Amino acid sequence: MLNLRNLSKSYAADAVALAPTNLRIERGSFTVLLGQSGAGKSTLLRCMNLLETPSVGEVVSDTLGILDSPAKIRAHRRKTAMIFQQHQLLPRLTSLQNALLGRIGNHGMLRMLLPLPEAECQLALDALERVGLLEKAGTQVRHLSGGQQQRVGIARALVQQPDMILADEPVASLDPASADRVLGLLREICRERRIAVVASLHQVDLARRFADRIVGLEHGHIVLDTVPATLDDAQLSRLYTTARAPATPTHFAPAIAA
Repeated sequence: MLNLRNLSKSYAADAVALAPTNLRIERGSFTVLLGQSGAGKSTLLRCMNLLETPSVGEVVSDTLGILDSPAKIRAHRRKTAMIFQQHQLLPRLTSLQNALLGRIGNHGMLRMLLPLPEAECQLALDALERVGLLEKAGTQVRHLSGGQQQRVGIARALVQQPDMILADEPVASLDPASADRVLGLLREICRERRIAVVASLHQVDLARRFADRIVGLEHGHIVLDTVPATLDDAQLSRLYTTARAPATPTHFAPAIAA
């Protein structure tokens, strides 16, 4: 559903955040990005939604073609939801109001100041029910736990009715039980609705448990593309050994998502 073609991002001649990268994301796949801080995971994610403008290369949608115009980028973003580590919720709004913000791309900010149609409110209530928070619909999110807030973030993403969800360290600030619940929800939603999920994580055990495909980055290079069953200690050592020189890219056959 989405192809990255020779995509790279540099901030200066000596500051390469993402080396030339070719990657395809399939509908309904759950892909986890692994690597140390600064490996390029967030840059890769943000390039998929063109929140970062690539220095070189193309992002190509199966439905929109090359994303090379403002109109195509807006259309792509309407169908690509994001989930953040720090939730990015409005603390004084209720869970329902925050979930409804997933409709901004369809209406614009000014229209969101007015009551939305009943069908869209029901869409948000259904999303909150899906993440197990229907009873918290009228609660300001500042009164929710971290795990509950992240689930509101997932509900907001569902209200957007996306084809793809990009999640940047979505469980880094959560306790283990909440992290399990959040990733379990994302995986279930991925499979139920055929939504592609691409999530950056630091926790290898969670990647092994929830991913269909694991992509490893080191110094802006993809050096690993595999399935959890074949991820071994030597591969992990390459990703997480500290104080290394910049990586030499590895050539591989892309993994097929389950």
